Amino acid sequence: MIQIRQLISFVQLLIVALCLVATGSMEAQSANKDWPDPFLTGDPALYPQPQALDTVKRAAEIRRNPSMAAIAVNGKSISGSANTGARIDIMQVIRSNEIAGVSAPNGMEAVTLITRWENIHPKAKVARSKMGKGADRTYGAGALSAGGTPGGSSAQEEMVDMDVAYLVPQAGRHLWLVAGGEAWGVSPESAALPNGADPLKPIGISRFGEKREVRLAWFVPKGSTDLQLRLFDYDNGHILLTVAGDPVKAAAPQQVKAIDTGSISEMQVSVLGLKMADEYAGQKAPQGWRFALVDLQGRGTAKQNDMGALIQLDPTRFAWLIGDGGVLRYGLPPEDGSSFLVFTPELPRRQSVAFLVPEKEANFRIGLRGRTDVASLKATPQEPAALPETGTRVTDAGSLVLGLAGLRWEGDALIADFVATPQVKGKGVEIDPVRQFTLVAGEATFHPDEGLT
Repeated sequence: MIQIRQLISFVQLLIVALCLVATGSMEAQSANKDWPDPFLTGDPALYPQPQALDTVKRAAEIRRNPSMAAIAVNGKSISGSANTGARIDIMQVIRSNEIAGVSAPNGMEAVTLITRWENIHPKAKVARSKMGKGADRTYGAGALSAGGTPGGSSAQEEMVDMDVAYLVPQAGRHLWLVAGGEAWGVSPESAALPNGADPLKPIGISRFGEKREVRLAWFVPKGSTDLQLRLFDYDNGHILLTVAGDPVKAAAPQQVKAIDTGSISEMQVSVLGLKMADEYAGQKAPQGWRFALVDLQGRGTAKQNDMGALIQLDPTRFAWLIGDGGVLRYGLPPEDGSSFLVFTPELPRRQSVAFLVPEKEANFRIGLRGRTDVASLKATPQEPAALPETGTRVTDAGSLVLGLAGLRWEGDALIADFVATPQVKGKGVEIDPVRQFTLVAGEATFHPDEGLT
């Protein structure tokens, strides 16, 4: 009985203690009624704020490149046009001093276009048996006999609708920005932009109704107020789009100061100047040599399907530089990685062609070969030194005079210097040295080393 009474007393004391604690908590809550619990009120403004433990001073401001900015939200077309295969809309024009962070050359500025392309080519009827059997050069629209099968059977074959892809084979050869009366090619830096077009690669849209964003960029003369975009498409038709100002003024011819002017088949060409460089296309010139860069302005005059045709010139085969003493050196591949110098129809375009020359030579003429003729133009105001005198001369059937200017050793190689003079006006001569030259020493016969030659 005593233990039970003691237990009851202990429980009663415990209850009294709990009541006192509860009373104290209520009093504290009442005293702190001006300090609401933020997690109960749900007010974010009362949440505990993070405190910086340390700060690091920024070394430099982040450089923001306008050419890589996101497209404007409104999505309205500035100008648009179409041919039979595609529609192009200019959504935004960005003018700055850089393309993908690469600064514009002196006197130039960057123009970046954000464009939207849409495939509008109607679907073609194609025999089901031809689907999935490789590329159809007619895009599925040619050489199909109604009701016949590929094997000649008279049985009716099922025809299905097939999308016709729209393809620009190489962006750099078909897309041009017209400014100051000249056509400017897509800059190689364009490939580094978001959805940017690589000048050496195609632009394609596979399906009817498909749309895609394409970003294009050019370097043009600073302050150009009149700009026009041109897509040359000889199958579906050209597309001309106004970018800024008056497109007629953009294409208006401008007077340029040229050292010399001439023409070859299907192209007019002018030499604007020559400058020397120690480096070209990422390669440094060997000791004792320099790169001669000849600035040309050319305009194609050929016609194709009643439209002006592009002119392509391989500088490694059809362009050469003759320096002091008459030594001929062929051109180097274009710096942009392509194989040809490309000149646009109707509008002149500037291109530079490079040659590796001895650093002591200062005066030059440039030669350009067309399909049927050759142009020889001054590349410097002063003519190169005359050809050396030759002691021995041979005439080949009235077409060529060949003279030996001298022999010299360079290491283990014997070098023979010849002077060749074509005799037919307006005609050149091609010589294959490995097949057409031999050296006789006593009873031994030697042929030229093709690599050294």
